[in-house]
Amino acid sequence: MKTSIAVGLMMVWIPVAVMGADFSIPNRFKSGSEIKAQEFNDNYDAIAAQINALRNELNSIKSKMDSIPASSTVQTKAWNLPTEKGSATKWANLPTEMALPVTIRKSTLFITADISRVQHDVLNANTEFQITIEDKKLKKREIARTNTGNHNGWAFEPLSLHAAAAVEPGDYTIRVQYRTQRGTVLWFSDRNGRQFRRLTVIEVPVSGAKPGSK
Repeated sequence: MKTSIAVGLMMVWIPVAVMGADFSIPNRFKSGSEIKAQEFNDNYDAIAAQINALRNELNSIKSKMDSIPASSTVQTKAWNLPTEKGSATKWANLPTEMALPVTIRKSTLFITADISRVQHDVLNANTEFQITIEDKKLKKREIARTNTGNHNGWAFEPLSLHAAAAVEPGDYTIRVQYRTQRGTVLWFSDRNGRQFRRLTVIEVPVSGAKPGSK
C-alpha cells in the first residue's frame, strides 16, 4: 500500500517539475519494490529544488514584465458641426471649443488634431492654429502650430496638426486654438461638405509607469 502511494506521487509531481530545465529523479522504483526513506526523501528534495528554481524563474520574468511600459491608451473626441464663424486676431478657442481633458501618468503624449474645412471671407488673409496643453493651474504651453495661407472662397483648407510632448502625471486639457490676420474665418458645413473635427491623444507611459499610477 505504501509503495503504490509513493509511486503515484512521483507520477503527479514529475510533469510539473520538468517544465523548466532538464530534470531527473535520483531514485526510481518498481511496483512492489521496497522503498527506503532516504531514497524517497532524496526524490522529494530533487523535486523541491526544481520547483524552487521554476519559482525563481517566474519571479524573474514577472519582474522584467513589470518594468515594461504599460500599454498605450488612446482618447479621442469628434465633432460634426454646423457652419461657424470667428474673427479673433489673438489666440482664442474655436466657436465650439475643440478640447479634450485627460488624466495621465508620467508619459509621452502624441496628439493629432484634424479640421476638415477652413475658409476665409477675404483674399490673402492667413489663419493660424495651435495645439496647447494646459494644467490644472491654467499654465499653458504651445506644442504645435500650423497655418492655412490663402483660403478664400473655394480655396478652403483641411488642417492636420501633430505634436509630441513629455508630461508629468496630472490632469490636463488639450486644446486647439486659432487666430487670423483680419476678416472672418468660416468653418463651413453645407451640401458640399460637412465640418468634421477630431482631437486624439495617445498616451505612451515611460518605462516603469504602471496602469493607474502617478
